[in-house]
Amino acid sequence: MRETLTMHATAAIWALSASLVLTGMGATRAEAQAVRATILGTVKDSTGATLPGVTVEAKNVGTGVAQSAVTNGQGRFNLPDLPLGAYEVQASIAGFQTVVHKGLTLTVGSQNVVDFTLPLGTVSETITVTGESPMVDTTSAAFATTISQKQIADLPLNGRNYAQLITLSPGVTTVQFQGSLFGRQQVYSVAGGRPEGQAFLLDNTNVANFWNRAAGSGVLGTTLGVEAIAEFQTLTNTYSAQFGGGGGAINAITRSGANALHGSAFEFVRNSRFDARQFFDDPTRPKPPFSRNQYGGSLGGPVKRDRAFFFFNYEGIKQNLGETRIATVPDANARNGLIPIGGALTNVGVAAAVKPVLDLYPLPTTPLSGGVGQVNQVDTTRGYENYFLGRFDYTWSPKNSLFARFVSDTADLFEPFSGSSIPLWSATNKTNNQILTTEHRRLVSSNVINQLRFGLVRTRELADNTGEVPVLTFFPGRMNGTVNAGSGISVIGANQLNPFDILQRKYSVADDVYWHRGSHAIKFGGALERQETDINAPFQWGGVWTFTSLQTFLLNQPASIVGALPGQDNAYREFRENDFTAYIQDDWKAAQRLTLNLGVRYAPTTNATVTPGITLVNPPQSPAFTPVETVFAKNASLKNFDPRLGVVYDPFDDHKTSIRAGFGIFHNVVAPRVYASAYYLNPPFTIGRQDLTVVPPTFPTPFTSVAAALPTISQGIDYQTTNTPYQEQWNVNVQREIFDETLVTAGYIGSHSNNLFKQRDVNPVTPRTLADGTVVYGVPRGAIAGITPNARVNPTFSVLNTGTSFATSDYHSLQLSLNRRFYRNVQAQVSYALAKCRDLSSGNFGGEGGTASTNPYDPQYDEGPCGFSRKHTFRASGVVALPFHGNQLVEGWQVSGILSRTSGSPFTPAIGFDQSGLGTGGQRPNLAPGRDLESAVTHNINQWFDPTAFTMAAPGMLGNVGRNSLIGPDFMTLDVAVLKNVKLQGSSSVQLRAEVFNLTNRPNFGQPSANVFSQTPNGGGTVNPTAGRITTLAGTARQIQFAAKLIF
Repeated sequence: MRETLTMHATAAIWALSASLVLTGMGATRAEAQAVRATILGTVKDSTGATLPGVTVEAKNVGTGVAQSAVTNGQGRFNLPDLPLGAYEVQASIAGFQTVVHKGLTLTVGSQNVVDFTLPLGTVSETITVTGESPMVDTTSAAFATTISQKQIADLPLNGRNYAQLITLSPGVTTVQFQGSLFGRQQVYSVAGGRPEGQAFLLDNTNVANFWNRAAGSGVLGTTLGVEAIAEFQTLTNTYSAQFGGGGGAINAITRSGANALHGSAFEFVRNSRFDARQFFDDPTRPKPPFSRNQYGGSLGGPVKRDRAFFFFNYEGIKQNLGETRIATVPDANARNGLIPIGGALTNVGVAAAVKPVLDLYPLPTTPLSGGVGQVNQVDTTRGYENYFLGRFDYTWSPKNSLFARFVSDTADLFEPFSGSSIPLWSATNKTNNQILTTEHRRLVSSNVINQLRFGLVRTRELADNTGEVPVLTFFPGRMNGTVNAGSGISVIGANQLNPFDILQRKYSVADDVYWHRGSHAIKFGGALERQETDINAPFQWGGVWTFTSLQTFLLNQPASIVGALPGQDNAYREFRENDFTAYIQDDWKAAQRLTLNLGVRYAPTTNATVTPGITLVNPPQSPAFTPVETVFAKNASLKNFDPRLGVVYDPFDDHKTSIRAGFGIFHNVVAPRVYASAYYLNPPFTIGRQDLTVVPPTFPTPFTSVAAALPTISQGIDYQTTNTPYQEQWNVNVQREIFDETLVTAGYIGSHSNNLFKQRDVNPVTPRTLADGTVVYGVPRGAIAGITPNARVNPTFSVLNTGTSFATSDYHSLQLSLNRRFYRNVQAQVSYALAKCRDLSSGNFGGEGGTASTNPYDPQYDEGPCGFSRKHTFRASGVVALPFHGNQLVEGWQVSGILSRTSGSPFTPAIGFDQSGLGTGGQRPNLAPGRDLESAVTHNINQWFDPTAFTMAAPGMLGNVGRNSLIGPDFMTLDVAVLKNVKLQGSSSVQLRAEVFNLTNRPNFGQPSANVFSQTPNGGGTVNPTAGRITTLAGTARQIQFAAKLIF
């Protein structure tokens, strides 16, 4: 019955989508839809009466391509979906003089209001008006920030990564996830949303990869194409129903050719000889070497004047980066079995089985307490990337045009520190991406435009471990495993996220219709996208041994071994799904001063198929894993309706002030990135876990007892899921043009998210109530450190971490911004946000900032600040052309810069091991009597927080300190560029530039070691010697880049 209903629903959606496409009303997934620019306005005579029947023509100065419309009975006109660039707009009708507006520049996603007043006269008489359209948005309630081509080209961008400019939008914070599997690109939280689900649009096609990262290389963390991007826009709140994304959309448009041949050739050079030493580099040793060359060029021009144009861009990277990592290692005494216990050096010996592993650690150069010290390790990361973009535009008639654009992006990275801070376990990583978009645009009539678009996005990220040592091969024929020795000692062994191979192909067809009728500017359409994902990611394939302290390590008393069971390590899966979108948006000018934005979108998907698919259909009651054909029991997306509402009021009817408010719902479609691990980490790939529950493990032999190697789920998904995560957004704001070409916006922006996925152990240990009413989940093992947990709900299985859609989040902020176009030699953009964000978990996966429920019986126990929450976020950027004239030496100088300052990010002080018996991560201590969290933070990088502010939770219990209750170091950096343009013949020039990143050489520190204690026998613990210690940086020391660029 269930299968029949699912098939009927799927067939109905297919039929609806096909009918929309065939009738020209179209369907493309909203993430694959975007606008370019619009010119709209009203034509009046000199008495103020509106004029119907006026022909309004907009002509692209660069290409000569024109588009026209005729004013309606209300004197209004609308020219939508115009390519970006400089325009001349003229209005003409018999009996009146022709008026021409020049100097109008269309930017991505802009609604450009151009009103005309026509004096009496003849058409041959022309009045010319020069100037840009008003900056104040009097047509849309969406919160958006536009980044111009001049900003992209002239601001200092570290690595020429244009996606960095997304952070210039208020309410955007950056997050850097760890681990090769998730990619090295920065990701972004937009207005309190999780850093997932945003739409990254390139020419109307969503180019995000499997992990929903921006277009670019995951292995190098780059987003190349500065020469090829005309502009982009970041939409952060209550935007049009035409766009999808889980609350944020980045809309980028590539450059096209023009009637004049234009291009560039460039090389950007970095070298450690110009740079400051990194804070943690050993001052007694040579500075780790760093060299990077970025080179390439672009060329665009006509194939046929006013009709056909081409544009090409190539960019390459070669880099060698010397890195310093700080490893925490056992000291010389510990190597002989001598460690401090109770203040005295005690000989506990060294078990024969762990001696070969102990010998892998180098001796420390910086002593700490607790039998450990630290030592700097230096090695070189090598990377290469090749990026190519080609675009062809053709207008074969006044009513028909098309373009095609292709991108290829390949990269390689050798990473010596892939598995450990000790460079014995290297890895190789590769990116191989191709993106194709073609689009046909037809002017059906003067007030109807149709767009038909096809897209192909193929992304691939893969990695493999290349370093190994025989002593850490725990399973014959597999890669090295890892050993976590406890007490803050660095993990050693191969990267357990490797190897992986993630290939995703997305095929899309879309249709959008723009229709201007009376006072309504209507857009409707939709899309069909086919997703095919092939993934092989055998997590923890080599095995992971965990010890709770240096003492238990030396005594060979491991707490657990986790790894793929022998003969059950096939992690290759194929996922297939079809995604649909239908939307309608009406921007209704309800009155002269009032515009309403009314829209709704619907974004269902088919219930994805999986091959092979095996899961627990109803854990923990399920007796065994069961074969299934679809990811979920039922289709969870059929209720994905997203209404959008905006109100825009122009109080003075002069386009210089607007009062705006908006509300919208944004469903975050459940993508393969959410559910894939629930299947590639399930049979025929089975992760086993042997811990203290039944038979304690014995190092180095994994799974010494078959009965003890219980099946476990590390990152599952609830097979019975019935809801899709969604976010409600709202805002109220005021815009005002305070000076010529200068706009100020002030507003309140808020959001609430529901049905967010969070991992939770659905097979927890059972609680036991003591005689005094205390609830405990385990008991101390006695003389051997560790907690023996109570029995689990279903003793057939171990931990069953399952992504369940029950989490929520809330966000409130004051956002201020100032934007100044490049006017009188100055461009500026300033943004500030005062924000508060709280949630139950900031992601579904630990690698993406998520946390499994610490107490499976009480999800609210983890309520706290969002992991990406920043109380204060301030960013400013600007470009200034210096007003020097007279000769080539003083002319052509330009200065630009970006200043970023944010509050520190929150983190959780953790006990550091399983003190309760629940077996969950991130268990927290108690706050010591008389102490408070604010005074616990010392702001000293050697001990960022005072560990004596915390006490151990009682054995078998959880502490009372909250999640994300401490704040880490803040962040501030100033990047500056100095440019000199030297004119050559004609319009050609040579640009020489010097860029300095982190001009003040301020060390921006990473988060401290959060584990407060090391485990001792009888349920006790001692202060972890690395508690609160900071050994990483969140940014670089001062770096200098030189460049030469030929522009023609």
